[in-house]
Amino acid sequence: MIMIEFEAGDRVKVIGQDIVGTVLRVHFDTNEVVIKDDCSEYEAPDDELVYRHDELQLLNSEGEETRYGSTGG
Repeated sequence: MIMIEFEAGDRVKVIGQDIVGTVLRVHFDTNEVVIKDDCSEYEAPDDELVYRHDELQLLNSEGEETRYGSTGG
């Protein structure tokens, strides 16, 4: 079973892209994470992006990459 380790308020980076944002919601039933794009030129809801949990990497308080957001398989 997959355990999503993200919570609302976590800072994340999209793996392989320059997109960084803050987790707004986690949809455990679909394994999706909704983030607010920090660099979006649009206002809500257009600045909200949805990714699978395995497409995101958790950032620490300094904005450095730490770990991926799920465990298990």
